[in-house]
Amino acid sequence: MPLSNCTRCGSVFSRTSSPICPACIRKEEADFEKAVEWLRDNPNLNVRALSEGAGIDESYILRWIRQKRIRMAEASELVKCKKCGAPISTGTFCDHCKLGLVQEVNEGIKAVQKQKPAEPLPERKGMHYRPEERLREGSV
Repeated sequence: MPLSNCTRCGSVFSRTSSPICPACIRKEEADFEKAVEWLRDNPNLNVRALSEGAGIDESYILRWIRQKRIRMAEASELVKCKKCGAPISTGTFCDHCKLGLVQEVNEGIKAVQKQKPAEPLPERKGMHYRPEERLREGSV
């Protein structure tokens, strides 16, 4: 496993998939739980008020909104569709852009299916041996 520096604290760790170390992952999950508790107690908070009240960086809150881990009514002022820039409350794309992307993918699938099918491989005749069986019989 490659060694990497944590993007959050800078410490060296053995990276698997996440760019942050296990200690920072635990701290971020604790911050997430704290944010969820604050939202349960104060459901009408906006991102800035949640950040100040819970003591959590706004960038983490916006990432959780994009990951659909939390949903906030006031988030649309800061979270925009990555394709058209329209305000959204959660996720990465607005409903209109999601529909357009699905249609593009479906058209691509249809185009691939319409292409001429690959020709089958020619049929081989004769006996076939696994390499270890060839060595036993003395033929190489």
